[in-house]
Amino acid sequence: MSLNHWIDDDDTTADGIHYFDKSNNFSFVVSRHNDTTFISPTMTEGLVELRIGVLLPFHQKDSEATKKLTLSGASAIRMAVAEINTQRMIPGAYITLIEKDSYPKEAEGQASITQAVYAAVSLIQKGVIGVIGDVSSSWTSLSALMTSTLQIPQCSFSAVATSLSDKTQYGYFFRTISTNLAYTDAALTFVLSQGWPMIGILYSDDDFGQQLSQNMIMKARTQGIKVTSYQTFYSDGPVSDVQTSVETLMATGSRIILLAAENDAQLTALTVAAHLGYINNDTVWITFGENTDALWNAVDRFNSVITRRINHVNIYNNTNGNNTYQWMTNVDPIEYAANSTAVLNTIAFNSTFAGGVFMFRYRLNLTGYAPYDEFMRKWAKLDPAMAAYSCMMAMAHGFNHVIQNSTNTNSTMKKLAAGQLGEYMTPSTFNTSFVGPEGPVLFDENGDTMKGNPVYIGSIIANDLHLISEPIYHDGTVKVPTGTPDQKLLTTSSTALTYAIMSVASFGILAAIATILLVLIYRKRETFKASRNLIAKNYRVYRIFNNIFITRTVVRDFQLLKVSGGILAFDAVILMIWLSTSEVQTVDVPVSSSAYYVGCDFHGPTNMVFVWILTVFAAMQLAFATFLAFKTRSVGKNYSKYSEYKQIGLSV
Repeated sequence: MSLNHWIDDDDTTADGIHYFDKSNNFSFVVSRHNDTTFISPTMTEGLVELRIGVLLPFHQKDSEATKKLTLSGASAIRMAVAEINTQRMIPGAYITLIEKDSYPKEAEGQASITQAVYAAVSLIQKGVIGVIGDVSSSWTSLSALMTSTLQIPQCSFSAVATSLSDKTQYGYFFRTISTNLAYTDAALTFVLSQGWPMIGILYSDDDFGQQLSQNMIMKARTQGIKVTSYQTFYSDGPVSDVQTSVETLMATGSRIILLAAENDAQLTALTVAAHLGYINNDTVWITFGENTDALWNAVDRFNSVITRRINHVNIYNNTNGNNTYQWMTNVDPIEYAANSTAVLNTIAFNSTFAGGVFMFRYRLNLTGYAPYDEFMRKWAKLDPAMAAYSCMMAMAHGFNHVIQNSTNTNSTMKKLAAGQLGEYMTPSTFNTSFVGPEGPVLFDENGDTMKGNPVYIGSIIANDLHLISEPIYHDGTVKVPTGTPDQKLLTTSSTALTYAIMSVASFGILAAIATILLVLIYRKRETFKASRNLIAKNYRVYRIFNNIFITRTVVRDFQLLKVSGGILAFDAVILMIWLSTSEVQTVDVPVSSSAYYVGCDFHGPTNMVFVWILTVFAAMQLAFATFLAFKTRSVGKNYSKYSEYKQIGLSV
C-alpha cells in the first residue's frame, strides 16, 4: 500500500489498525491515544522498544509549502522506520514512532506557541529517546530547548536558523538540512584553494549578516586566513548609505570581499560596488545565493534612475511629509542608492559581472550517485523528503553505534530504551558514516550537516573542493588575482618621507665628523682629555679610588684603551663570524597595506646563537657599568675634578 495512506488522521481507535507494507514486506499497527499517533511493528516478541517522537504541524493549513514539507517529511520518516525494523538495523530492538501534532488547532500569537510547547511536553512524557521536528525554526527552538535540557537528541530536517547552532543552549540538537553557516565553509574552502592570504568582510546589519560574519571571522582565523577588515552596512534599511560603507571597506586595501547579506541588502551592495568601480580585475567578490536575474533587474533599475538624473528628471517626490516613515520603509534601496550618488555613470552589466563575482548556493542534483538513485527508486511513488529520511536513519545508526560499542549490550539497550543514556546523545554520537540519499551524513561541532554545496564551477562535499572548471575572473581569464592590494616600493627618490630621513641622517653624519675633527684639533684641552665612554670613565675613577697599591691618581689612556678596545673587539669578532656563517638576503618590509621598503635579513641555523651571545654580552656590560656607578657614587664629595659622577651614574 502507499505510505501516503498509512495513517488516517481522523482515526481515533485505541485498539489499533493493522497495515501491511508490500514494498518492505512489513506489517505494522497504527493506534491513536489522546491525539497522539503510535506506529509499531506487529512482530515485537523478544525485542526492546525504542520510542522516537515526531513533532510536526500536521493540521496546519495556512501554508501549502509547510503542508507539503510536513506530509512528505512524515512519509520519509515512516519509510525509514520500516527499513530499520525490517532490516534489524538495531539488533534486539524495534522502533515505535510516536507522532504529535504541534499545531492541532488554528491559533495565532501566544496561543500557537502554547500549543507547540504543550505538544513537545506531551511527547516527552511518552518516554521518547529521540525527537524529529519541528518544521519552523521558531517552534523547533522551543522544543529543542526542552529536549537539550533533558539530554534527548533532536533532529530537524527543515529548521535553518543559525541560532540553533548554539551548543550552549541546544547541546543535543542536530539537523540534516544545510544552514546559512554552511556557506562559510564553502566560501573559505574556495578562498584557500585559490591561495588568497587575506579577506575583507562586508556584512548587513541584520541577523543573517551578523551571524554569518561572526562565523566567518572565527573560522578564517583557525584556517590561517587574515581578515584585514570587516564593515557593516544597511543599518538603516532601504535608506542606508551603502556607498560610504563600501568605500570604507575598500579603503583598507581589501581585495577579496566576502559579502554576507541576502535579498535587497545583497543586491544593493553589489550594484553600488559595481557603480563605484570596485568590481574590477584586482578584486573578487564572494556572496551567497544565486540571484543573477534579480541582480540584472537591480542594475537595470539603478541605470534607469541615473539616466533620469542625467536628464534632470526628479526621481523621488515625497510629498507625503506626514508619513515619512512609511516612505522610508517602502522605498526601493536600489533607486535610493542611485538617487543619492554623486557619480552619474551607468553600469555595463555584461562587462562588469562577466567574472570575478562568485555566488554559492545549495543545490541538489546527484543523479548517478548510488545512494541517491536507490532512494529515488524506492520513493518513485511518494513525495520524497530526503532530509527527513536521513534524520531517522542517522538517529538509528547512532543508537546502534552506542549499543554495539558497549561492554554489555543488553544493559545498554535497556538504559537506552529508558532514556538513561542522555549524556552520550550529543550530535557527535550520530556521526556514524551513514551514507544517505544526499551524500554522507556528517555533523560538525554545531550539529549542522556538512554536505554538498554545488557552485557554478564545481562542488564542495564535506569541505572537500572539486572544481570541474577553472574560475573565471573579472578580466575574463583564469589568472588568479593576488588578493592583496598593489604595494609601492619606497626608494630613495620616491617619497617626501625618504628625503626627510636622508636629511636627518646626513646631518647626523656631518655632526659626527665635525665632532671628531674638533676633538683632534683641541685634544690637549682638559675637557677633551677627561672625556671617555661611560664604562671607561667610571673604570678610571674606580681604579683610582679602589686600589690600595696605587701611588697617584692617574690611569693612562693605554690602560683604558685595553678595556674599551677589548669590548669593541669582542663585538666586532662576533659580528664578523655571524656574517660569514649566514646568508644575507633582501626582504620586503611592509610599511602599510600599500607600501614597503627593501631591507636585509640574515638567514642561517646559527642566528639565534649569535643573538643570544650578543644579548648576554650587552647585559654583562650593563651590569658592570651599574657596579662601577655604585662604587663611585660618593667620589665627587671630596674631589671636584670628578664632580660629574652623578651624571655618569644616571646615564648608566
